[in-house]
Amino acid sequence: MLAYAWRCAAERGNTKASIASVASERYATTSCGEGVHYGIASSGALVYVPDSGSNSEDSIVWVDREGRTEALPIPRGNYEEPRLSPEGDRLALHVKPDIWIYDVSRGTKIRLTRGEADDFEPVWTPNGERVTFSSYRNGAANLYWQRSDGSGEAEQLSVSEFDQFPTSWSPDGQVLLFAGFNGDKGLDVWSLGLGEDRRPEPLLANPYDEWTPKFSPDGCWLAYVSGESGRREVFVRPYPDLDPKIPISTEGGVEPVWNPAKPELFYRSDDRLMCVTYTTDDGFRPTRTEVLFEGTFKLSAPGFPNYDVSADGEKFAMIETSETGTPSTQIHLVLNWLDELKRLSTAD
Repeated sequence: MLAYAWRCAAERGNTKASIASVASERYATTSCGEGVHYGIASSGALVYVPDSGSNSEDSIVWVDREGRTEALPIPRGNYEEPRLSPEGDRLALHVKPDIWIYDVSRGTKIRLTRGEADDFEPVWTPNGERVTFSSYRNGAANLYWQRSDGSGEAEQLSVSEFDQFPTSWSPDGQVLLFAGFNGDKGLDVWSLGLGEDRRPEPLLANPYDEWTPKFSPDGCWLAYVSGESGRREVFVRPYPDLDPKIPISTEGGVEPVWNPAKPELFYRSDDRLMCVTYTTDDGFRPTRTEVLFEGTFKLSAPGFPNYDVSADGEKFAMIETSETGTPSTQIHLVLNWLDELKRLSTAD
């Protein structure tokens, strides 16, 4: 997770990312969707498969609860982070380096953002009038929003020297949840209110990474991912009290997404889409966990959701990927790579 964030920042020209954070990485990850796969052991060894020159062609598909797929009328391309509008009629997609808005039924599109800097992680406001996103246009990845019809200019919502990634709005549209780096302490969960000062406030700040905070449809619960155990797992906390912490996944979990139509929480565990039903009559109580379907749909390298659920909760917007070209068969091992990383990051 943190290695991904440092590498992506370096590729976008932000070499001030924390080396100490990279050194704490324990998870195998993939790159920024460019074909290089790598992982970092807790000992500090780096292993990677170089880019072979093969290209990925993504298709945006509906997937029903049995795993059956139906292609959306959107041309094949290289896509990340599909986000359905509250009404379900539009789809925001990260098409590097910009964000585009597609009409789900007709496939027509508008370009929401423009520029050389990468704009990514789109999040709709509850009324569908704006799209929030992260952008490197002024240095670190900070928070912005823009009208979803493409009119007007993007407005910066936060200013920080550290990267920030928006994930969820409260149902009343007054509080934005995001994951953000806090110096060399890793990723924390933050909130940003739309008051006069718009000052970010830390919600969860611990020695281990916590990210992907998601408001429940009623705004009373917070789902997120934590690396506390040494493995990424999904948890739920009440909001705004935040205690107690309720474990959701048990065998690894990322990319939590709430069902907007009924009491279900989805997350991904490897190639499986998991579904947790719950009750809230006497606190948050998970009642059943099941595998909805399995499939090799595109995962998000850093663990932020790379799918979304329809307004009725019956299907999912996901990314099918096919590779063209010849895949690489070489694996490279680099020892003491952190010394070289330090040298490069301090070079003029």
